[in-house]
Amino acid sequence: MRHTRTATLLLVCLSASTVSGKATPKEDATDVPPAQQFDDDILATFAPFESVKRVGNRLQRTKDAPKTDKPHMVFVMGPKCGACKKLKGQINAGTDVRGMFSHFSVIYDEHGEDWRMQPYDPQIYYFSPNGAPLGIKSNEKGFPFYYRTEAKVRDSMVRALKKCDEQMCKKKRVGKERRDCMRRRKDARNMSATDVKNIKEEVMALYKAHSSKTSKDVAGMLSRYVGREGELLALAKKKFKVEL
Repeated sequence: MRHTRTATLLLVCLSASTVSGKATPKEDATDVPPAQQFDDDILATFAPFESVKRVGNRLQRTKDAPKTDKPHMVFVMGPKCGACKKLKGQINAGTDVRGMFSHFSVIYDEHGEDWRMQPYDPQIYYFSPNGAPLGIKSNEKGFPFYYRTEAKVRDSMVRALKKCDEQMCKKKRVGKERRDCMRRRKDARNMSATDVKNIKEEVMALYKAHSSKTSKDVAGMLSRYVGREGELLALAKKKFKVEL
């Protein structure tokens, strides 16, 4: 009887590691509850799904889509994907990835119908502003575009911004707007969740001490500067003539 139970458990474990005969990536255990969807404030920062389309392995803007200097980040999810729900829960609960979304044109393929290029979820693909693949891959052996934690997503975003900026610097002329964009991206790459929290607290303290704005007012301002909190702090110090 014991041998039968052991064999059954082994069969269940082996079955869980394959889908349609193909290996699936393993998942990390996490205390953060899974989420069916990204928070509304995160969804509001994403680009319209119809603004781009896939042409081979490239991304192409549709006719009416505005131009952007931001790299493109394509999230591919599955409606019944447990790993996708876990990742969304981590991103909703965290600050790092949430704060860096503003430096990307994010496309969210919620059902994995248009952008899924590999037989697993979730996947993330990065493209330059002109739609060329940036070649950013995860360190998951056999699953190059699979990201299972917020930390791994943030690491890939940092690498994508760095590569995109390196490509910009290879061009003969880099205009002021593009240089400013590159500086903000560098700041975002170097800021930790603790840095962001400290900056928010300093901004809140400055406005409380030198203005009539309520905490709700300042929180509203901070929400418009997600990923650029350091910029808002510099503006506040200049406004209230506090030493930079």
